[in-house]
Amino acid sequence: LPVVESSEATEGAVSIGDATYSSLAKAVAAVPNNNVETTLVLNDDIDVASKVIIDTNQNIKLDLNGHEIAVTTSQSIYLKGALTITDSSTGGKIRGTGSSSASGIIWLTTQNTNPKLRLEGGELSSEKSAVLNITVPGGLFEMVGGKVESAKPINLTGGATARITGGEVTSTDGSANIAINMVSN
Repeated sequence: LPVVESSEATEGAVSIGDATYSSLAKAVAAVPNNNVETTLVLNDDIDVASKVIIDTNQNIKLDLNGHEIAVTTSQSIYLKGALTITDSSTGGKIRGTGSSSASGIIWLTTQNTNPKLRLEGGELSSEKSAVLNITVPGGLFEMVGGKVESAKPINLTGGATARITGGEVTSTDGSANIAINMVSN
């Protein structure tokens, strides 16, 4: 399948109902700030080369639909609201590549927003370091399925919470790194 660059105006990379968008950022911008869950479906593999912000009061269900999001810059998915990731097909993933993976690809960091990430399916991976950085009190990562894999997959600090009841968390680093790093203030 061809990769759709986030800077290109390629129609149909992401759908919300019958509407299609050329990039993840454009689809996220179309989601209302009313806490009502809105489903985004990937229709193609895409690159994300700039920050995508999921705002407070946005509630997004992202169906990877068997496709890949290649994150090419750090902190690319900045979560202030709610995001559920699922995969209605097989092989769907969000993957940090190159320098993007040095400091994480999904960030839950904004205070007073109680950001929430739920992984139901698909794979989150990074070539270098943390996939998830949850650094704010009230930040919640809930994993009921799917896979998180990198040298240090999950970084929790500042009173954040992780609830893992299903799925798989794997550290790919052969050294003494740990799969879940928890640091208190």
